[in-house]
Parts: sequence; C-alpha cells; structure tokens
Amino acid sequence: MPPTIRLSSKAKRLLDHTDTDIVDRYMEYLTEEPDRHIWLGPKLLIDVDQIIRRRFACNTHLCLKQSRAKSNGKVKAKTRYSCCWDLEVQLLPTEIEAIERQLDLVLPHHPDVARHVRRHGFWKYDSEWWKIFQKKKNGSCVFLTWNEMMGMHVCSLHSTALREGLPLDRIKPLICRMFPIFLLETDDINIITFYCEETHRILFEDDYERMNCLHDNPHALDRVYIAMADTLRSLVGENGYAKLEREADRILASE
Repeated sequence: MPPTIRLSSKAKRLLDHTDTDIVDRYMEYLTEEPDRHIWLGPKLLIDVDQIIRRRFACNTHLCLKQSRAKSNGKVKAKTRYSCCWDLEVQLLPTEIEAIERQLDLVLPHHPDVARHVRRHGFWKYDSEWWKIFQKKKNGSCVFLTWNEMMGMHVCSLHSTALREGLPLDRIKPLICRMFPIFLLETDDINIITFYCEETHRILFEDDYERMNCLHDNPHALDRVYIAMADTLRSLVGENGYAKLEREADRILASE
C-alpha cells in the first residue's frame, strides 16, 4: 500500500488562514475542471496552473538594483521591491535554533552580516510578539549580503548551505524557502498554490504588482515545481514530490 502523502508538520504551522468564503470559491474554481488541479494526497490539492504550468526564477537582479558609492566604493542596493527587503519573516523557535547552530559557518564569510549580528543579534519581536528577522539600517534582511564574484545580492544563509553542502532546511527558514508558494486550508483540505496576479486576491495583497519575479521575465526558464523542487520536497516529502513530477510529465506531455 503506497504511503499517504500529507503536508509536513512544520508546513502545517505556516498555513495561511484567510477569508473562508474566497478560499472556498477558489477551491470550487480549481476542482470544477480536471485540468486545473491534481490530488497529491487525500487532503492535499495542487494548483496546476501555478505550480506546474507557471515558470519562475528567484534572482535578485530582478528586484535589487546594484550601485557603487563614489565616495567609499561600497556596494549599495536600490530596492524595486523584494521579499528580502520589504517583507517581515516570522520565525519558528526551531528555526532560530537551527540558525544559531550554523552562525560560525555564516559570519566569517560575510563581514557585513557579522557586524550586525554580533552587535544586535539576528531576530527581534514585532508588535504582535512574533519573532522576526532583524533589518539592517538600509532596510534589508539582516542576512542579505553582496556577493562580489556573482555581482549580485544573495542570502548569506542560502549561500552558506550551498558552500557547506548543508540541506537548506538545516539553516534557512521555511517561509523564506517557500515564497512565493503559499498554502491554503479549507474544510480540512490543504491547497498548494503560488502568489501572483491570479491568486493575490485570496491574500488581500497587491505586492505582486511590484515584484518583478512574479511576472514574465527572461530569468524564469523552469516551471515552479522544478525551480522550487527543494521547497516542495520539504512540504510534501520525497514520495509526494515524485508523484508531483509524474503528474507534471503527464500534464505537460499532453499540451
């Protein structure tokens, strides 16, 4: 008997609880036509248009404009609109602990991050007592840094994972790895979809208009399920992702 595919327990803690009526209507929209959805498990629905058909790339060239100050040569960023700059990241206690365990791998390679973290730490409480990432003086996430070799801003947690061969879930918070994928829950059914023009009304947000990565762009070559494979594996497990790949192959081959 094949294993039952469900959301991971960590993912369930980050489920977006939104207006029930609009979520129910979106659920009805997805399920009324067979080519709009696939069931990955008995209570787990995949939005086909957004996860399988849509293309996406996370690339800071799309959201951060780099410039070099004439006086001191320091690299600055002029933000267009970026999840690493404009959004607040809520942290689970286990995620804070995971980052603390890896700080000795992060800080020696990123002096700008190290200066802030050693003076102020990397998290704080917000007005509703959520633990969130701190921001630098320029407004960016404390862990956003400049990579001279790549010529772009990068997440120092992500680059540390790549350099050290660490799984991303050992150092990078789930909500950072997920964006712009988001989760919905209605009548005990979980929906995995993507933040974009078609779905932004569910979250009552219009940020997508200012986020270049959420629109057609030359960097977006891979389908979402490929570009964010590690994230989806952490949400639905290896068996769930393998089923998603099979379903994607079937759907795309017929189009």
